[in-house]
Amino acid sequence: MLVWDFEELGYRVSAATCCNEALALAEDHRFDLALLDYNLPDGIGTELLKKLHHRFPKLPIILYSGRASDRKTRDAEKGGACCFVSKPVRALALHRLFNRVLGGSST
Repeated sequence: MLVWDFEELGYRVSAATCCNEALALAEDHRFDLALLDYNLPDGIGTELLKKLHHRFPKLPIILYSGRASDRKTRDAEKGGACCFVSKPVRALALHRLFNRVLGGSST
């Protein structure tokens, strides 16, 4: 559902359902920002985060999870995430965060 919300906000969205799809997309496209879920069918978001950050060190990456913890936040920061967000989160709140991360306005 976030894909639809982001598209309505004017984003061009590429969505992946697992770590392997996300890595393949990242190799074939240039992204301005990545939003990663913590729990994925074929792995954990922090492992994907580390791989993406190693390959694309300037890519802003936001990790989010429905089960936030201090450990997950620390792991996200150590892995190169610019921030960690707890679910549930609305598309408009993420939109504001994206603008801050990308250096735009917060509207």
